Amino acid sequence: MRYYIPATISLLLNPLSLLSAQDFVVESTNIQFRKSGQNVMVGVSANYGPVAFNPPPVEIVSATNPPVPDSSGQFDFYAGLDYSGVSVGEGKPSATREFNLGTLPDGTYGINLTAFGGFAMQEETKSHAKLIINSSADDFSTWIAGFGIPQSQQDAADDADGDGTPNLVEYLFGADPNSLSSKVSLVPGVFSVSGFQLGTVTLPNLSTDATDVSMVVEYSRDLKQWSSSGIVKDPQAGVTRYIAPATSPVFFRVRATAL
Repeated sequence: MRYYIPATISLLLNPLSLLSAQDFVVESTNIQFRKSGQNVMVGVSANYGPVAFNPPPVEIVSATNPPVPDSSGQFDFYAGLDYSGVSVGEGKPSATREFNLGTLPDGTYGINLTAFGGFAMQEETKSHAKLIINSSADDFSTWIAGFGIPQSQQDAADDADGDGTPNLVEYLFGADPNSLSSKVSLVPGVFSVSGFQLGTVTLPNLSTDATDVSMVVEYSRDLKQWSSSGIVKDPQAGVTRYIAPATSPVFFRVRATAL
């Protein structure tokens, strides 16, 4: 059986000009994997834009197939431009690819991405992200303690990284409570049915490991009266859309409760 870890590592590449590969930014530097016996999935992304012209698609590969760590626990991935059968100006200069790392024992691992750029692909830029496997972290208190956050900021209602999302909600959605770039995104929208524009909000799927927390999505028309009654869940790839029985504009909120 395969399980996705609550968050993925996303390595973004932003070159300064043409096809050079520079300035990696690691979005998630710590990932908690909380259950033993589950496969680890990571997503690696590279973006070669903006550029003076559109380069061909990006190809992301693992140093080994399937990916295996070296003797120091490092996984190596590579990104480059795929010119095969593509004329300049075609294709998209970005890509994301998921890799199954298999079942890993507890420990700290490295996720390394080397991107090649330049007309002869002679330039390279490297980035690194850290993957923490901790199969004993099966509840909120153990999970939050694994991020090195001061004890005074480990309560469920605290916002340790200052991104506006309480620690308990970050746990619920599998985000990193110690990283501003790993906050939970709520995407508003509308759903058209029978001439009506119903208000919607789209959220990431819940972490399968957060079994000690419950969640309720509520809507309001006036920010005073809130209700979850009549909300329809619309599961999609990696996210869930919640449709309110009320026309837009509608306000939404998420209530997380420790069990």
